Amino acid sequence: MLFLEGAGVPGMPCIALFLATGMLIARGRLPLAGVVAVGAAAILAGNLAGYLVGRRVGVRALAWLARRAGYRRDQAERATRLFRRYGGLAILAGRWFLPLRAPTLVLAGQAGFPLPLFLLFSLPSAVGWVLAWQYGAFALARGTFRWAGLADDVELLAGLLGLAAILVAAGWLAWTLVRHTPERG
Repeated sequence: MLFLEGAGVPGMPCIALFLATGMLIARGRLPLAGVVAVGAAAILAGNLAGYLVGRRVGVRALAWLARRAGYRRDQAERATRLFRRYGGLAILAGRWFLPLRAPTLVLAGQAGFPLPLFLLFSLPSAVGWVLAWQYGAFALARGTFRWAGLADDVELLAGLLGLAAILVAAGWLAWTLVRHTPERG
């Protein structure tokens, strides 16, 4: 799910995933550093996939992404201007601003931004973004457990949240593919 999010696929229910892992971290079942490292690696791999799509397909990928994600033409043009002006800083900021996230990845590949520099700017952005969301979910879970005095069935609840996130992501992807498939007749 974080790979798809990293690639710029909109609508991934990552918050449910962060909440599920946050509960497990709060109960001592998972290490925060390990979860952040795995999440950041998935985001970085997704960023690389978005970059490679831009490198291989270019303008067509950006147009397809704009139609599927509901971006307006002016948003895509704004992302293009920002990337041309700021380059690596646009890659850093794109992770944090949803309308710029996917276009920035594709634009970096399309513009031939050097891959080592792309990865250099993507890494701190991925780590910081995952750390912010995961630590927030962990702190929320820890505070909730303390407030409610919950100790049992944490693994079950975390598993249900994780399963719900996976089902929502799969359903969203299926719905998107069906909705955008041309009718034959």
